[in-house]
Amino acid sequence: MMLTEFSDLWNKIEVGKIVSIQRRIDSLNPLNIFFGYDTLGFREFIVVTEISPHLQLNSASINIEIGIRKDEKFAVCFRLTDKHKEAVFVHLCWDLFEYTNDSSDDVDGIKKIQNRFRIWQKLFDEGNDGLLSIQAIKGLIGELVFLKTYAFEDYGIENAIKSWIGPHNAHKDYWFESSWYEIKTIDSGTKDITISSLEQLASDVIGFIVCVIVEKTSKTATNRLNLPIIVDSIRTMLNDNEEIRLEFESKLLEIGYFDRDEYYNFNFAYIESKKYIVDKGFPKITSSNVDNAITEVKYKISLASIRNWLVE
Repeated sequence: MMLTEFSDLWNKIEVGKIVSIQRRIDSLNPLNIFFGYDTLGFREFIVVTEISPHLQLNSASINIEIGIRKDEKFAVCFRLTDKHKEAVFVHLCWDLFEYTNDSSDDVDGIKKIQNRFRIWQKLFDEGNDGLLSIQAIKGLIGELVFLKTYAFEDYGIENAIKSWIGPHNAHKDYWFESSWYEIKTIDSGTKDITISSLEQLASDVIGFIVCVIVEKTSKTATNRLNLPIIVDSIRTMLNDNEEIRLEFESKLLEIGYFDRDEYYNFNFAYIESKKYIVDKGFPKITSSNVDNAITEVKYKISLASIRNWLVE
């Protein structure tokens, strides 16, 4: 089920002024999952299970309540308490629903909810309900431009998604069978790039640095690019492969991205991409060419100085 379809489930319910309303989501999901509204008109997402889950959320906009029903089953209720955060709430519920669709049974489903929810809790713990910084937004746009424009075509959609390891806090953004890629999203006119660790360019395998060049633009520019635009375009390309689509969504969430209207305010124009081959002669600092006493390094490389490594 697509995110927009899931969101529409609530819109199809006529909200009462006094009575709490819930409807079961009609799906193949093995869990008994309901959606609806409480007596105050706030959205609810309820999972009924025989297992007592261990969930905790620290947020001013979403509450979790775990109760015991008359049939002695547990009812886990996710309740929205701030209507300004409906987009966050819907994405949370949709993600939990989608992530449990292939559960083998009730026990497996609840374990998946608990594991998945730990990622969401981390987002809420970081404050501002998980909105990415401007630098993180630019970085993710660059990685997704490379994914859609180059990796899908050169390596195939499924292989490209699986090879995107940046969301796992890896030292490289993409690692394929015989090469790797580190993506640097930079402004037009930038003269150098930052290498954040000894490991980022360290490898016995030849890899590439891809500089995705962008510049800020307005919300009305016809060539604007923002996270919602590029994420939705990739989602459309993954519609026929449920497993890969869920893996893509999972990696977005690990980065800290989920659909928010605020992201429409951060618009860029894509200029071009430049690719540099990182071979043995490429200027870099790694653990193999520094003293063992040095354990952490952050440095800059002049783009003008690596023109000889530019791949046309």
